[in-house]
Amino acid sequence: MTQRALIVGLGIAGMASAMSLKKAGWEPVIVERAPERRTGGYFIGLQDAGKHAAERLGVLPGIHIRTPEASQNWHMTKDGGRVRVAGFADQPTTCHAAAR
Repeated sequence: MTQRALIVGLGIAGMASAMSLKKAGWEPVIVERAPERRTGGYFIGLQDAGKHAAERLGVLPGIHIRTPEASQNWHMTKDGGRVRVAGFADQPTTCHAAAR
């Protein structure tokens, strides 16, 4: 008898879970309320463990770096002002930020 697993939501984590379970012989049952995939892509940030997981899933070659060189992140204050804050690309570790 095939093991079945319920995946709620087909974002990045849901897709990765479904793919991994399918490769392991499970039957993923996916529930998603959105009528279609997002057209703007999905932001993912991968550090070493995430890169290894993406490689094992066979999807790393399809992930493209799209982080602008001069990206800036801002916190909006209650009075309408803004303050520069660190974003994902500002992390001191080696990372791979992508959107597909």
